[in-house]
Amino acid sequence: MKIRIAVRTGVLTIWRRRCLRLVCWIALTALLFLAYGSPLFRLHAQTAEKQQASSETPLRQVRETVTEHNAPPSGTSAEEGIVAEVAAEYFRLREKHAAWERGYGKRDKKAVWDESFAVPSIATGIVVNKRGQPIAEAEVVIEAEAAREVLGRGRTNDKGHFHIPLSRDSYRGLDLEVNAKAYLRWAQGGIYGGLVDFRVEMDRVINQDFADEVLAQEDLGERLWLLLALVGERHILSGCDMREFYPLLGQLRQDLMRIATSDAFTTAGFDWIRRKRNDVLPPREMARYYLLLWHDPVDEPLFKKWDMKVGLTDVDFQQFNGETTEEVCEKWADYELARHAERPRSPSFSPPMICGAQMDHALVHFMIKDNMFVTYGQWLIIVRQEGKWYLKFIGIHATIS
Repeated sequence: MKIRIAVRTGVLTIWRRRCLRLVCWIALTALLFLAYGSPLFRLHAQTAEKQQASSETPLRQVRETVTEHNAPPSGTSAEEGIVAEVAAEYFRLREKHAAWERGYGKRDKKAVWDESFAVPSIATGIVVNKRGQPIAEAEVVIEAEAAREVLGRGRTNDKGHFHIPLSRDSYRGLDLEVNAKAYLRWAQGGIYGGLVDFRVEMDRVINQDFADEVLAQEDLGERLWLLLALVGERHILSGCDMREFYPLLGQLRQDLMRIATSDAFTTAGFDWIRRKRNDVLPPREMARYYLLLWHDPVDEPLFKKWDMKVGLTDVDFQQFNGETTEEVCEKWADYELARHAERPRSPSFSPPMICGAQMDHALVHFMIKDNMFVTYGQWLIIVRQEGKWYLKFIGIHATIS
């Protein structure tokens, strides 16, 4: 008994000492914080200021050298605050939509495995843009899965909601299609469990009307939200003719640069999208890619700083130059044929499309007939610099015929 009491007393004494030390440490830390401020906070702030100063110096030098290329204005604290506010709200909305997708995915999965799952006789939901704003008068068509049987059809109201009675409730899977003016067609098949408060996010059509709307918007926040329709998460950049899309990049270069140089648009908050779809990039990276595609020579120092690759990194593009775009294309065709001399190929070019404020950018579609079934296409970006045309970028795609 005496041994037990002694051990218990010793344990209590040790815990009392530890608690006393912890209280003293907390009190001392609080006194230091009140007297000097948080050392870690000051160190983090100093490090952030140094990083910001080092990252802005080369960009400022690039901007100072630009006189006739519409360089973006240097950011002010007010502008940076607006950019940060828009970015935070954008990522919050992406997380909100991801949470809805996860929740509806559970319902869909349950309905797939449970054939007795009760499905509703009315389809309900909402149609919005990527900002969460309702899209009115959107046409909603609901069909039985793979049967092409229309079960219901209707339109959204002013608040973007639809409430469509279905012709029968004996279905299992549904196919949903939504169409709205100025937006790409949205479609999804194999939806199980019915449509109950379903959420549809539509992508803007990227054309000249879209670019005009961005350029006409004077409010910076609204302008950024419009631009996020291009550089934000999209299902696919479909419905875009490259010959119509490419000139828009030159018109929107200044706005793209504002997002491309902002750390607010590339945060850990985008990791959930990377887990879901590996091909999705944060807005900042997409803006940088579009700037690289447009390829204004004044931005080349930034491309090197960002360590951006233009494809075929083992090729010196400077060798493909000439007095005309046709001469550049001929040099590139000779190179491609020599690179694949083991099998015969038939190259062809589309007429160059010249664009840009100074008419110094050219887009050429280069086609290579690989065999009777596959044709490889390359979009050649050719830029005039110091009186000569230079090949700057190559976008590659394949067409199976």
